[in-house]
Amino acid sequence: MREIQETPGQVTFKSAWRDYFKSYFDFTGRATRAGYWWAMLILMIVWFMPFFALLFAQAAKVQLKMNGALVLYIIVIGLLGVLTFIPTLALSVRRYRDAGLTGRI
Repeated sequence: MREIQETPGQVTFKSAWRDYFKSYFDFTGRATRAGYWWAMLILMIVWFMPFFALLFAQAAKVQLKMNGALVLYIIVIGLLGVLTFIPTLALSVRRYRDAGLTGRI
């Protein structure tokens, strides 16, 4: 695994996003608090963009038919889910471990 460059107090928006994908399958490393929350903020923004697009389309009375826009929308949501599930899980496991939680009873 590549070493991520997170030092406490020095994590920026860009470095958090880069480290999020650099440590895609790294469940054993470390994650700073700032790095975790920057990545979660970025993910929230990325995930809400398709939902806001659909909401805007409905508010503008645009008719979404199954043949085009809705199918594309479902594909985009599916790809976002596939691309972000494992790195989000890995980041959460690293952060929980840093916080002293092990997941065992």
